[in-house]
Amino acid sequence: MAQSDNDEVNFRDVQRNLKSYSPKKLMSLANMLNDAYHNLVDDKDALTVELGDVEQTRDDLVICVVDLKETISNLENEKVVLTENIASIEHERDDLVVVVVDLKETIENFSKEKDALVEKICDKGNKVEFLSKICTVTNLVTGEVVLVAKRYKNIYIADFESLQSGDLSWLKALDDDAQLWHGRMGHASFSLRNRLVQKDLVRGLPMTKFKENNVRDACARGKHVKSLYKPKKDVSTSKPLDLLHMDLCDPMRVQSRGGKRYIFVIVDDYSRFT
Repeated sequence: MAQSDNDEVNFRDVQRNLKSYSPKKLMSLANMLNDAYHNLVDDKDALTVELGDVEQTRDDLVICVVDLKETISNLENEKVVLTENIASIEHERDDLVVVVVDLKETIENFSKEKDALVEKICDKGNKVEFLSKICTVTNLVTGEVVLVAKRYKNIYIADFESLQSGDLSWLKALDDDAQLWHGRMGHASFSLRNRLVQKDLVRGLPMTKFKENNVRDACARGKHVKSLYKPKKDVSTSKPLDLLHMDLCDPMRVQSRGGKRYIFVIVDDYSRFT
């Protein structure tokens, strides 16, 4: 601060005594001022260059921040897509598990039906032989081959139209297994099957009364019906938006026309506005 005051006083002295200065002293003063001016210009240029570098660094950082935000946004979008794909794959997996279980049950039912049919045919005095290419049914009394079935892959296909006799009663295999008929009729209830028996609405169905026993757990759960809630006469809210009922539906397998997979429903309790 003192140096600044001295410089100000000296400058004032120069102003006062400028006319008394000799040309040599004036030239020295001018050179000094010129050097000071050039130094200031150099400092200004150096600061300008430094400022430019700082601004360039700032712009680079801004670009990095923008790129990072875009990368984060893309990763979030990919995360959402992957989550939806995982949910879709899990749904498909669950469906495949159900299909596999149904196929196993169907195969077991077919195996039971095949065994029952072969047993019934044998009880009628016939012999059943499964060969590599054909399956034959031979009458043990006459020794006549009454039926031939050709093998196609893993299935034997019989031509019933080529039979000499039109009586196919020996092929009829009735089974009063309740669970087997339960699976054959699409998991129908015992009461429904008993009504079908009473009214004779299904050909080949055993004329016996099915007892309601050994109900499958999956069938019982699938036929459960939730009782309705009793309606409320009084409104529990006093103004709109006081209470909102919200329901978010899981991601759908098929997108909407707008590319959406979720359904979000909001109902206002007071106005019932949806």
